[in-house]
Amino acid sequence: QPKKQGRPIKQGFLVKHRCIRGDWSKAQITNNWKKRWFQLINTTMVYYKLPSDTKPKGWFEIDGSTWETADDKTGKKFSFAIHTKESTTFVLVATSADMFSNWTSIIQSLLSSATSAP
Repeated sequence: QPKKQGRPIKQGFLVKHRCIRGDWSKAQITNNWKKRWFQLINTTMVYYKLPSDTKPKGWFEIDGSTWETADDKTGKKFSFAIHTKESTTFVLVATSADMFSNWTSIIQSLLSSATSAP
């Protein structure tokens, strides 16, 4: 169960590929994409089918993760991949350039502050 303390730092729709476990460089991108409502609460990404849902479809921790743009790998504009410390990759696509830069700058700043903490 995700930690639900605090208000979302960011929320909005992203299109999510099914989780990729193991070696990202060898992963096959399929047509398994689903639009999901994401909330970033503290350092946990929680996702739902709809904004009105109360039970999440899933979640992952971004603390200790890395991220990269993924347009070349997915063939989709505004896509990025978050590689968790559990060796699972979440591939996400934003709906616009603004949404892409908004999500990725927030994730980048959280990851930067987590790694620079004593």
